Amino acid sequence: IPPVVRGVKSLLRDILGNSADDPFTVSATPRSDLPPAVEQQLVRSISEQLPQIAPLIGSSEQLEKFLDVARNSALLAMQREGTTRARKMEAKVRDDLRDAGWAAALDALLTNYTVYPFAVMKSPSPRMQSWKEWDRDRMVVRTAMVDTCENISPFDFGWAPNATSLDTAEYLWERRPIGADELLDMAGQDTYDTEMIDYIFEQLPNGYVEPYDDGADVSPTLDEQVAAVVERTEPSQVGYYDAVGLYGRIKGEYLREFGVSVDDPRRWYEAEVWTIKDIPFKVAINSDPLGARPFHLVSYDA
Repeated sequence: IPPVVRGVKSLLRDILGNSADDPFTVSATPRSDLPPAVEQQLVRSISEQLPQIAPLIGSSEQLEKFLDVARNSALLAMQREGTTRARKMEAKVRDDLRDAGWAAALDALLTNYTVYPFAVMKSPSPRMQSWKEWDRDRMVVRTAMVDTCENISPFDFGWAPNATSLDTAEYLWERRPIGADELLDMAGQDTYDTEMIDYIFEQLPNGYVEPYDDGADVSPTLDEQVAAVVERTEPSQVGYYDAVGLYGRIKGEYLREFGVSVDDPRRWYEAEVWTIKDIPFKVAINSDPLGARPFHLVSYDA
C-alpha cells in the first residue's frame, strides 16, 4: 500500500477511533407512555383501593390530582426501568460486536475504502466458529454458526447491471472460499441441505476453484535474482471450495422445488442461494423481516 494511502487510512482510523470502540448508543426514550396493559393495571389497582382512598379525597379536583400523581409515578418508574434496560442492552451489544469481530472488519474496510473503488461489509454474516469454554471442571470446544461482521473483498462481490442501490438491485452475488471441514460442519444446520453437501463431496472430493482470471498466466515482472517467484498452490489441492452466493428475488414455485415453504408459489420472495459448481447446498428465504440484504457499501468517490 502506498504511503499516501496509509496516511489517509490512519486519519480515518483516528477520526473513527471512538466510533470503532462504541459505534452505537442505546438510551431510553425521554417521552415514554404507559402501555395499554400497564394503564389497565393502574386503573384496576386504583379502583380496588378507591374505598380506602375516597374518605381522604374531598373534591373532584383533588381526585383528578391524585390520578395525575399516580400516573406520573408509574411513568417515572417505567423511565427508570427503561434506562436500566438500555444500559444492559448497551453492554450486550458491545459484547456481540466484540464476538462478531467488528474492530478487525472495520480496519479491513478502511483499507479497501482507500485502495479500491468501493468497500463492502457484510453483517450479519453467518460463519462457523469454534471456541473453548468450561463445562463444569473440564474445557470443551464448541462449534456453532455465529453471526459476524465481515469485510468482503471487492473482487468477491458484485451486483446486477443497471443497479442503483444494493437493496433494489435485481440480484447481488458473493464468492467465498469454504474449507471442507467448515462445509461438513454446515451439514445439519438450519437452511443447509445435508444431502447436497454429501453430493458435493462425492463429485468434488478434493475441492473446487471457480474459473476466473487472476493474472497467474502473466509473466512476472520481478527480477528472479532479487526475489524468487513463489509457486502457487491451488485451493482445490488443499480442500477448499469456491462457493457463490446469490441474493435476490426468486419465484415461490422454484423455492418449493428445493423444499422451502412459501405461502404462494406465484409470489417472488427475497432469497439467498449458495452453490458450489452450480450445486445448491443452501436455499432459504431472507431472514430479515423487511427483506434487507446483509451488505453495506461505501465508496471514496461517492
